[in-house]
Amino acid sequence: MALVREGFGAARKALGDETELYVDGKLVASTTDLILFSEQAILRTCIDESGNKHEVEVFAKAGWLRNLIKVCIDSRKVAGDDF
Repeated sequence: MALVREGFGAARKALGDETELYVDGKLVASTTDLILFSEQAILRTCIDESGNKHEVEVFAKAGWLRNLIKVCIDSRKVAGDDF
């Protein structure tokens, strides 16, 4: 609603200026890019679990009513929305 009432700047402030990825309570990646839609992950990190490395990627798509988020580990969706 901030976008309709007060414009883009107010909407961005209402949503937050930064998207962050936490793993085990630690900040591992962040971005200030706007969430629209891209085939590329907006956040990416690599985690080590008992000597095995896994790539964690977060994808996002902006919608009119809500943003969609999908979390993938080693290219497999583990949480979030389908898109």
